Formats: sequence, structure tokens, C-alpha cells
Amino acid sequence: MKILAFTDNHGSFTAIKKAAALAKKKKVDVIVHCGDISVFSKDLDKLIDEVGKIGLPVLILHGNHEEASEMKKAVERNKHNIFFLHKAALSLDGVMFIGYGGGGFALKDPIFQKQAKVFKKAIEVARKKIPNLKIVFVAHGPPYGTKLDKVIDSHVGCKDYVDFVKKNKIDIMFCGHIHECEGKQDKIGNTLIVNPGHYGMVFET
Repeated sequence: MKILAFTDNHGSFTAIKKAAALAKKKKVDVIVHCGDISVFSKDLDKLIDEVGKIGLPVLILHGNHEEASEMKKAVERNKHNIFFLHKAALSLDGVMFIGYGGGGFALKDPIFQKQAKVFKKAIEVARKKIPNLKIVFVAHGPPYGTKLDKVIDSHVGCKDYVDFVKKNKIDIMFCGHIHECEGKQDKIGNTLIVNPGHYGMVFET
């Protein structure tokens, strides 16, 4: 499966159109957006509609510029094939996508810690059904201690994401939030970690 992921376009329709062109060129199967599609929810419906016009399944999160409730409602109002991935799991062609949006400012996240237990059970059940299942974790904020969360000399990511990735043998993690780290990649064990930036990057599972 070919996945185009992008993030943090902050109201830029130009960025969405460039991501759409890349998706068409690379013949991708699914679009993933890691949050902050808007600037404090301005033109949220129009921006989501623009992503939907790409004509592919879209899995989207809210970032710190959108509330989960308003993103959920905006997705529900949209007529395109868009799925709100926050605290949810979706399997497509042997790939399981799980998502956790918002935040991006906490080293530890008690709410995610609870959600991680739910995800863990869902992954275990899915792996029994599909032995070669690939797992893609999508979050808005980055994991701690990587190239994707370093601002000047400090790491500002979430330590709970690191624990989750290690314990559940995630194949790929897409995230955003830290604009200075756009386009950077790193690894946690065998897990590829990517900030795909606002124009997007394509990966194959």
C-alpha cells in the first residue's frame, strides 16, 4: 500500500493541492493527515473538502489548532471518503491505522496512556486475524528523543508515544506539530518515524 502523509498546512490550500499532485503522480492508495489543517479552525470545512476532492480515502486527525469535537463534526458533514482517526482504528488492505490527535505539548499524556491500552488490545486481535499485519500509528505530536521533536537543544515530544511504539512493534509512525522538524525521519527500534511536512511524502508498507 502506498500512503501519502502530510501535516500542518495551517490553512494553505496550495499545500493541499501540491499534496494532491504528488498523490496522483505516485498513484497512492490512501491519504493521511496528522492535524493542524487549519489556523484555529478557520475555513475548516473548506479545507477538509479540498482534501476530500483528491478522490482517495483520507484519514485525518485534529491538531492543536482544532478541537476534536469540531473536527469530528466537520468530517461528518463532508461528503467525501474521510475518516476521523482520533482514538480510532481502521484496517485497509492488510494495514491497520490507529490515530491520536491534538496536544503536542506534553512529555507524558495520561489520556493517551489509557487509550494505548485500548489500541494494544485492538492490535492483538487484528494480528491474530492477519499474521502479516502492518501497523501505522498517526499522531499530531512527535515521540520524545528523536530528530522529530528537537527544538534548539531540547526534546519536546511525548515519552508515552515512545513506549507505545516499542511495545506494539509499530511499522511506521507519522506525526507533525514541530515545524522545524518538517521532512525529518528517524527510527525507534525498527519503527520508522516521519514528519512528512505540509507538502507531503509518500511511503509504501
